[in-house]
Parts: sequence; C-alpha cells; structure tokens
Amino acid sequence: MPDCSRVESKMTMNQPKVRYAKKNVERVLRYLRRNMTHVAFTALYLVTSTSFSAADIARHNLHLAYSLNNEICDEAAKLLANDKACRAFDANCLGADFIETGGKQDWGFEEIAYGEYGYRTIGQSVPLSLGTSTIVYSMGFRNSYFPRILETWRVNAAALKGVLERPPIAIDYDHWAISGRPADDSTNAAPFAELLSRSEKISAEWSPVIHIFDHPYVVVRECAGRWVTGQFYDCARVIELTVVKISSDERSMTMCQFARKKQSENRKK
Repeated sequence: MPDCSRVESKMTMNQPKVRYAKKNVERVLRYLRRNMTHVAFTALYLVTSTSFSAADIARHNLHLAYSLNNEICDEAAKLLANDKACRAFDANCLGADFIETGGKQDWGFEEIAYGEYGYRTIGQSVPLSLGTSTIVYSMGFRNSYFPRILETWRVNAAALKGVLERPPIAIDYDHWAISGRPADDSTNAAPFAELLSRSEKISAEWSPVIHIFDHPYVVVRECAGRWVTGQFYDCARVIELTVVKISSDERSMTMCQFARKKQSENRKK
C-alpha cells in the first residue's frame, strides 16, 4: 500500500508556497487596479511613439530610426532624398553644392571673418530668419598634421555683431588677401570665445540649414571616413542624418534621425 503519510506531509510542506504565490498574484492585481489609468496611458505612449512612418533616404541606405513628428520627418526625407550629404571641407565633393533639396539649393554660407577670433575661418548661414539668433560656422586649422576643428553654433545675432565690429573689424579672405593684415588667430579670440561660452553648439561639423514648413532645421551628418591630405574629410559612407529644430531663444531639439539599415534587414530583401 502507498505511504499516505508521506503524500500528506508533502502537501503540508507545499501549502506555504501556494499561499505565498497567491499573495503575490493578489498584490499584482491590486497594483493594476490602482494604476490602471497609468498603465493604459503608458501603453498608448509606447504604441504612438514607435509608430514611425516609412520614410527612407534610399540614396544613403538610411531609414527613419527616430521621429518626434512624422509629418516633419516625412517632409525631411523628401527634401533630402537626392542630397549628396556633402559638407564644407569634404575631400570627395569639393566645389559641389553643400545641400540639394527638391532640385534646388536650400543652404549656403558666407565667410564673415578670416584669420581672427581664435579660428582660421568663420562663416554664417544665409539666408536664415531666426529672430535674435543666427547660425555661425567656425573652422580651426593648424597644419596638415592636425584635423580641422569644425563647429556649428547658434549664437545671439546682436552679440556676434558686437564682437565682429571690434577693431580691427572682421574681413573675409578676399579682403584679407589684399589688406596686408597678418593672419593672427589670437586677434579678438577672447571675446569670441566668451560669446561661444554663452551659445549653443549644434554639431562638430558645418551642418546645413534647411526649411521645413517655413521653419529652419539643421541637418547633422555622421560619417564613416577619415581625414586625408590637406586635412580634408573623406566620407566613405553616410551612416546617420539627424534633423534638429532650431529656434531663436530655445535650445535645439532633435526631430528626426535617419540611420543605416541593419545588415540583417538588408539580407531579407
């Protein structure tokens, strides 16, 4: 005959575990009942925040990896569809249009200072309507053994004007070449550095400005590449484009990010 006492002892030993498991289930149910509204809104947020559009930039094999506003990102993808993603001081597209959106040039810059202010060249985005702010590009160059320092900044327009008017006033390269003025990067370097300390750095390149629904956005490029002879940058392939919303008085905000498709995704096609 089976030993019923052993079976009964095992059942008795397992009863605390069963009671403990029931208590855990009851705790979870009570938590869900108390926080059902929070759980529902969390689930809704996860669904809406990950329902990206199918916008792609096929030229560089980029897909929409992040979107804060699908309508803006769809429009950005259309504008950047045929863009070569060239940048100032690129080795492989010197002299090319820096950006092509919808078959037209949408961005340019003008050189506003050469050989002063702590940099070799300073440029300004044109045309750009940004209220009290403006977009400034700075380039530092020591020699062919050191990579160029490339930066994009959002600065106060009035403060920039005041710095550029300090004697000797800023001149571009063409005027510098006939002026006889020596190129001394340390000239007015301190006030310009102080201006930048109160400004917002957008990127470590010269990022172009495009307009989407009449509002300016900066397009930041990330490449797999290297610096080559003359310290020009050879972008072997574009691996990411980030569309950043800029405004006069608020900090910049990432609206879209286009990244390269994973190899696993490419194999499925």
